[in-house]
Amino acid sequence: MKNYLFMLLTAFVLISCTQDVRYTQNSKEIDVVKSIIEAYNDKDWKTSQSYYADSSKTTFNRSKMASKAKANYHKRNDLNYTKRGFNKKGQEYEMVVDDKGKTWVNFWGTWQGTLKATGKEYTIPVHLTCRFKDGKIVEEHGYWDPSEIAFALKAEETKSKRPADEKIILSNIETFVNEFLNKQNPAGLGQVITDDYTRYFCDEKVATGQKELEANIAPFFKGFSNFHVKVLHKSPINENEIFVHWKVTGTHDGDFAGTAATGKKIKIMGLSRLHFDEVGKIDKEYLYFDQLSLMEQIGKTLN
Repeated sequence: MKNYLFMLLTAFVLISCTQDVRYTQNSKEIDVVKSIIEAYNDKDWKTSQSYYADSSKTTFNRSKMASKAKANYHKRNDLNYTKRGFNKKGQEYEMVVDDKGKTWVNFWGTWQGTLKATGKEYTIPVHLTCRFKDGKIVEEHGYWDPSEIAFALKAEETKSKRPADEKIILSNIETFVNEFLNKQNPAGLGQVITDDYTRYFCDEKVATGQKELEANIAPFFKGFSNFHVKVLHKSPINENEIFVHWKVTGTHDGDFAGTAATGKKIKIMGLSRLHFDEVGKIDKEYLYFDQLSLMEQIGKTLN
C-alpha cells in the first residue's frame, strides 16, 4: 500500500513538472515588462526598444503604430508635461498562457504627470498587456482614460486663441524693437515675451526663452554697433498674429560670422511673423531675411 501511494505521488509530481505554467506572477517575461516601465520613467528609449521584436506592433487606445515608433510617440507627449511617470507603489504584474498557447504579460499601474500648461497634476490608472514570443514582445496594447487631460489641453488651446488687447500687442512690439533691438537693452524683455518664447529663422528653431534669444542676437550687436531696426509696415492683427516688415541698417565695425570689421554699410530687408499669447506677450517669432545678401555686403561668401 505504501509503495502504491509512493508511486502515485511520484507520478503526480512528474506530471506536474511536465505541464506548462498557465499563470504566474514571477517570470522572465514579467521582468522584461518591469524593465520597460522603468525605461519609460527614465526616458531610456534605446533600452526599451531592445525588448521588442523588429515587427512588433503597439496600440495605445486608438493609436496604432510600429513599436519602434513608440519613442517618438512618447517624446511628443512629453512636451506637454514638466514631469511624468509610473508610481512604483501599487504595480501589479501577471503572466498567463491562453488556450492557444500564446504568452501574455499584464500590467496594472498608476501614472502621474504634471501638465506644463496648467501646472496641475493628473493621476491615471493604466493597463498594459504584452504578448511574447521567443522572449521578445511581438504585440502590445495599452489602455487608459485620457479625457481629463485632453479637455485641459483643449481648454488651453482655446484660451491661447482668445484675442489679446491690440494696444498691448502694439506696445510690446515697440518695446521689443526700440528697447531690445535698437538700444540693445534686454532689461524689459521679460515683460514682452513669454517664458517659453521660441524664435525660428527660416522655419528652423534657433532660440527658446530669453537667454537663448539674447545669445542669438548678440553676434549682430557685436558686429554692428549701430545696428538699427526700422519697422516699415505692420499687417492687421488676426488671431493674435501679426506680420511685421522691417529694415535693418548698420556698419560692420566688429567681428561677425568669422569676418573681421570691414567698415562697410549694410542694409537688409526682412519679415517677422509674431504670435502672441492671450495677454499680448510674444510666444513665437518666425524670422525671414536674405542671409546671403548680408554676407555679400560684408564681403563674405557662403560655400
